[in-house]
Amino acid sequence: EHPEALCGASLVLHGVDGAPVPLLAFCAERRPGDAKLRSDLGVARALGGDEGGGRAEFEAALRADPALPQAHLSLGFLALRAGRAPAARDHFLAAREAGRSRRQWEFFAAAQASLRELDAPEE
Repeated sequence: EHPEALCGASLVLHGVDGAPVPLLAFCAERRPGDAKLRSDLGVARALGGDEGGGRAEFEAALRADPALPQAHLSLGFLALRAGRAPAARDHFLAAREAGRSRRQWEFFAAAQASLRELDAPEE
């Protein structure tokens, strides 16, 4: 009767990593403009081996909220895994800026660490 309450309760009980993709997808269908939920679904898809599906969800999250740091950070990691360092750098910089402006320091710190790794000279 109240799917949003079910979704919220499940995420609280299981956390993003414990929530199955079908449940997150169900929630995202009912709240298509919820950028954080789309980003969480992207994480679940990517961790489940569907990097393309994860990427699509992160991009949907950024359409809903272009400055969502976690979506930029996740896209940066996917780009880095794919060997696309310039795209990774762009997303890490965007995550850093968004994290700084929103005072979400964990995203700022993760982006900083990723940028340091990209900038480190190869040995």
